[in-house]
Parts: sequence; structure tokens; C-alpha cells
Amino acid sequence: MRQSVDVEIPRKYISLCGDFGSQMAADYAAGKYSHSLRAGLMNNEHDIYNRPDILAASKLYEVAAALALNLEPETALRWGFDEGSKGPDSGHDMIFHGWKIDAKGTYSFENKFLLWPLPKNNLWDKKDFDFLLWVRRPPKTLKAKVGGFVQRYRFEKHHHTADSQHPLDEGTWYMDAGELDPIELLLGLMPDADSSH
Repeated sequence: MRQSVDVEIPRKYISLCGDFGSQMAADYAAGKYSHSLRAGLMNNEHDIYNRPDILAASKLYEVAAALALNLEPETALRWGFDEGSKGPDSGHDMIFHGWKIDAKGTYSFENKFLLWPLPKNNLWDKKDFDFLLWVRRPPKTLKAKVGGFVQRYRFEKHHHTADSQHPLDEGTWYMDAGELDPIELLLGLMPDADSSH
């Protein structure tokens, strides 16, 4: 059973995601979403909202995830901010057969951890998603690996927390690659996924 699928990202999304990252950074810099300041997501050591390059890379993770799920990124993903919204999204990036999917990316094929971003630990309960889907994509490449995935409740119950000796930032929540479900279960609407633990 396939743990992950290989994806080739069409080049047009490099430009689209670059524009998205620049616009998001500009909007945050202008104070459009002051709630992010209150949530502690800006003006700290983990601040990404003044980094258009990181924001663009994060959007490319979403694009890769959508393609792996046979979704059309331009319609399945959110590319702007709704009037009156309180941020880019409510916790999920796309809907797949009714399931709310949150793509979590890393910049190396060799990375072994699906992680929840440390600055968002205090926002866990406010995020609306059903599954975390792991995406690996090195910088400056159109190739990505998408999968495995994990159900929200299982990540909440079984995640590890990085200590001072771990390569991740201390306090980061993560799961090892071998603990994730293979993407083939998600592609098949999880007919065999274990929901008892």
C-alpha cells in the first residue's frame, strides 16, 4: 500500500503562490488581521507573516496536496481573504469528499516528522479540520511527495513533544513518518482506517 504519492507541480503555481505570499505578507504588515497579533503568531521568533517566501512555499504545499487528492488547486484552495474573515483559513485548506484536510509541509524528502507548528499550539482547539496530510517538497523544485496522513483525534492523543535534544524546536508536537496512515487509505476514503483508537 502506498505511503505517499509523487506529485509534479505545474510551473504556473510558482507564480500564483508567490503572488499569494506577497499579498498575505503585505496584508499582515498593514494590520489587516490584528487577531494574529493577539494570538501571538506575529512579532515573535517564529513569525512567518513577514516572509513572503515562506508563505508562498506553504501555499505550494497545499497545491501539492490538492493535486495528490485529484482536486483542482485553483478552485479547491483559498487564494484570497473573504470580506470580514479573521484570517487565511479556519484550520483546513481543502475539502475532500466532505473531509476537511489541513496540509502540513516540510522542505526535505528526508524529513521524518509530520509536525504541528509550534506557534499554533495554543490554537489547536480553534482549528477546524479532520485530517493532517503530510507534504514534503524541497525548495526550488516542482516535485513533491504527499502522504501519509493522520486523523485529528489520533494526532491529539498520540503526538510526541520535542525535547531539548530533538532536532525540532523544543515544544513542537509531531508524529514519526512510520506512525502515519498511508495516503492510499485517504484516496480510497479510508475503508480500512482504524477509528477505534
